[in-house]
Amino acid sequence: FGFMKKKTRPMCPVESVSWKDCQIFIDRLNRSSQGYDYRLATEAQWEYAARAGSTGKYCFGDTYSQVLDSFCWYTANSYNETHPVAQKDHNLWGLYDVHGNVWEWCGDGYDADYYHHSPEEDPPGHSTDKFKVIRGGSWDTSSMNCSLDIRNSRPPEYGSTVCGLRVVSFKKIPERV
Repeated sequence: FGFMKKKTRPMCPVESVSWKDCQIFIDRLNRSSQGYDYRLATEAQWEYAARAGSTGKYCFGDTYSQVLDSFCWYTANSYNETHPVAQKDHNLWGLYDVHGNVWEWCGDGYDADYYHHSPEEDPPGHSTDKFKVIRGGSWDTSSMNCSLDIRNSRPPEYGSTVCGLRVVSFKKIPERV
């Protein structure tokens, strides 16, 4: 797994992991966890959290100019590598690195037309296993590809230094007997 790189660069995001690697990691995490369930966010949940109320192309609005440099690691400032998390500004909800550093895998399958026919509120995501959604851009993408309205995808076996993960957790609700 790409998780091994964390031993030499512990403050950098996990990278070089496929969607399938993420699922194995999350399964192990859930088996060892008490009180919480973990998973990748749906694409809709990822975008909602990344936007933090913004309706623009970026969490800080529509115009990137010099502002993007204070929020994002991308081709213009990354020196061709990932960087420690939380070195740039966070969005209004306190989330770091929603733009750039590494593309983040989402739980859903990719369908280019999904949002034309999906439920408007909290769409569950497409279920295909052919391609999985990645969002946010990375250290090797342009400022445009770090925009929150850019949707991208890769096969679930794809593992690259530009792909990582952001795990979400939910408090377990006890079953009623």
